[in-house]
Amino acid sequence: MDSFEGWIAALSEKVTEISPDGVVTLEGANVQVFERKQKTNPEENEVQKSKSVA
Repeated sequence: MDSFEGWIAALSEKVTEISPDGVVTLEGANVQVFERKQKTNPEENEVQKSKSVA
């Protein structure tokens, strides 16, 4: 199975069943998938800002 560590998903709608194996069944499911933005430390942000101003 592929790994997508930088991605997150939001699921919505009515849960109709949860199996003993952990499989969740949704009725009329909506799925939104987003790529997670990498966090930078504040010092790097200041360096980037100063470069863009110069």
